[in-house]
Amino acid sequence: MKQFSTELFACEADAHKTFRREQKSHPLFILTPTVASVEKYEKAGRPKKGETKQCVGYQIQVQIQRNDEAIQKLLQTKGRFILATNDGDKQGYPDKRILADYKAQQTVENGFRFLKNPDFLADTLFLKSPQRIAALMMVMTLCLMVYNLAQFQVRAKLEAYADTLPNQLGKPT
Repeated sequence: MKQFSTELFACEADAHKTFRREQKSHPLFILTPTVASVEKYEKAGRPKKGETKQCVGYQIQVQIQRNDEAIQKLLQTKGRFILATNDGDKQGYPDKRILADYKAQQTVENGFRFLKNPDFLADTLFLKSPQRIAALMMVMTLCLMVYNLAQFQVRAKLEAYADTLPNQLGKPT
């Protein structure tokens, strides 16, 4: 929206056309345009006596308001998924606990992803004896434990300082 305050358009129709195109990409806001003509003197410097300003283009000033109705509609459609279980006992195992346990599985799956990571170089090793395979698994499990401990401590410190780190997509975690 900042571009509208500086961009010059040849005519009012161009300004409105560009605004309508841009308005479609902002459905969560109510945008109210005001088109104003930009007038300047022909030459730079102090104008001569009696010299009139010439219209050089049109600019859009946009007033932005939140579209609470669209935001509520979006919030109602986002963040839902179905979690099916065959445990019908709501007293002993409430819905919130089922969801928390389901989300906790992600940490275990991340551990397996860590062990399967090609940077770990486990697929390039060839071990013959079961004792060596067990020893390698012990080393890998120890590495996973150290990794999880470091991750736990970093998350605890971030929470203590009310800070976040960006993930690969740039979103705070």
